[in-house]
Amino acid sequence: MINIKRVGEIIARNRKELSMTQTQLGEILKVSHQAVSKWERGECLPDIDILVQLAKIFNTTVDYFLTQEENDAHTSRTNIVNNKEDIWKSVLEKIKDQISQPSFDRWFTDTKAIQIDNTLIISGQDQFTTDWLYQRYSHMISKTIDEIRGDNDLELTFLFSKGTENTEP
Repeated sequence: MINIKRVGEIIARNRKELSMTQTQLGEILKVSHQAVSKWERGECLPDIDILVQLAKIFNTTVDYFLTQEENDAHTSRTNIVNNKEDIWKSVLEKIKDQISQPSFDRWFTDTKAIQIDNTLIISGQDQFTTDWLYQRYSHMISKTIDEIRGDNDLELTFLFSKGTENTEP
């Protein structure tokens, strides 16, 4: 039997580990923040297609949400997340050498990025910072990612929880 409360706790914990708000997760999944809240409180389960998307976001499997084998799945998910976070860390290291230290400190220090499939979602500390990163630095970020990965298959999305979403092809 599926433990709905446990599924909600897993969603909440993993969302918080990625420093995402319910609104941000809802925007990515194209659902309301109220839906995310209901899942996290254990009032209902997400549809199976949403569970598949959640598994991608949290770099795990649908089984991770639905079975009692949480410890093994959580450990392997953490390892995968750390590998994907290395991409953003590498980007930040290269960009740090390309711009002034004050600019880097102001615009990049508190940024976060998560990768879902072929999309890297970048978020600044507030809406203004996120918009500025998109407007001023998206080309530099894209070029740096291409250099690191050796391809240009990764789409960039700039997203802050309260507002607009900007996408760089």
